[in-house]
Amino acid sequence: QIEDGLVQEKYGYWGFSPASVPEGGYDVYGVDEIGMQEDGYFPRAVVTPHASILALPQAPDEALANLRALDQDFGAYDDRYGFRDSVNVETGRVSDFVLALDQGMIAAALAQHLRPGLLQGPFRAGGFQTKVRPLLEKERFSI
Repeated sequence: QIEDGLVQEKYGYWGFSPASVPEGGYDVYGVDEIGMQEDGYFPRAVVTPHASILALPQAPDEALANLRALDQDFGAYDDRYGFRDSVNVETGRVSDFVLALDQGMIAAALAQHLRPGLLQGPFRAGGFQTKVRPLLEKERFSI
């Protein structure tokens, strides 16, 4: 992620993940090398703050620097609601959306960063096995 956004593409920002397109709509963003798309092409230049926060355990200094830059340069943080969904770093356009999904990932990542293992505890304690797994077993996933 960092290498792709800062070095290969020279955007100066990173954090690629599916998100709203600031100019309208929704699209899949990612790093080509991960190979998640058959044609190896992802729309470029749109970054998502939540992807930076998810990198806290692996690269805390880089994640915080990227988040500060996205806010200082584009106003990606809304004091009332949190980080906006995405930023097109080529056009400077910031998404109008603040998604609960993003804020949930952000809260979970911050909790995990501040108290490593916090999120794994409930799964290990048996609650997952007895309460959640039966619900998931009813789901039918198709590819």
